Amino acid sequence: MKLGVIKAVGRCYGFGLRHLPVFYLLCLLVGAPRYLLSETAKPTWQVSVVVSFFEILLAAMVTGIMVWTMIRDRRGESWTVVPSIGDAFGRAPMILGVAFVIAGVSLGFGGLGYYLGTLHPFAAAAPSVVMFVLKIIFCVAIPCAAVSKGGVFDTLWQSARLSAGSRLRILAVYALTLLPFGIIAVIAVALLPADARADLQAGNLPMLWILLGGSIGSAFLYPVPVAIHEQLAELDDRLPLGKTAAVFD
Repeated sequence: MKLGVIKAVGRCYGFGLRHLPVFYLLCLLVGAPRYLLSETAKPTWQVSVVVSFFEILLAAMVTGIMVWTMIRDRRGESWTVVPSIGDAFGRAPMILGVAFVIAGVSLGFGGLGYYLGTLHPFAAAAPSVVMFVLKIIFCVAIPCAAVSKGGVFDTLWQSARLSAGSRLRILAVYALTLLPFGIIAVIAVALLPADARADLQAGNLPMLWILLGGSIGSAFLYPVPVAIHEQLAELDDRLPLGKTAAVFD
C-alpha cells in the first residue's frame, strides 16, 4: 500500500485546525529571528546564515512538538500540546542532530547555488533541483528523529526508506496543502488597494505582515511531514508491529 494523498491532506488540515492557536504561536516563534534580522540596518551575510541555521533548528523542534501532539491526540488525551513540548525536548539531541545535518546541507546547496549564479543564471537552478529532491526523500526525517531510537544517520536512512515508493504522492500532498493558500493569496492581492499592491510588487511589504500572515499557512504546512510519517509508519510492514503501535497508539 502507498501513501493516501487525500487522507494525508485531510489529516493536515484537521490536525492544524484543532490546534491552530498554539501552532500559530509556535510558527511565529520560528519566524521571529527572520523578522528581527529584517529590522537590522545592514545585516552581513554571516549573520543571515546564522539566522537561517537557527530558524531550521527552531522549525525542527516545532515539528517534533507536533509529532508528539499527534501521538497524544491518538491516545485520546484531552491536553496534548503542552506535554508534547516536554516530549520533544526529551528527544532534542536526536531532533537537533538531524536538523544540523539538514541545515548544513541546505545552506551548503544555497551557497553553491549563489556561486553558480555568478557564473551563469541558469546554473543556479541545479543545486535547487537537487535540494528539492532531497527534501522529498527525507521529508519525514524530523518526525523519525522525534520517535526513533537509532542514531542520526539511522534516522535519515529510515526516512528515505519510508518515503520510497510514495515520493510523487508526498509531492502531491504538499501541493494540495498549499493550493488553498495560493488561491487565497491571489484573491487577497486582487482586493488590495493599488498602493498596497504596488508595495507588494516592489517587495516593500512590511516584514511583520509577512510574519503574521505566513505563520497561518505554516500552522498547516508544518504538520505535513507529521501526517505523512504517521501514515507511512502504519503502512510499513518492515517495522515491527509492536514498535509502530508503541509510537502511535
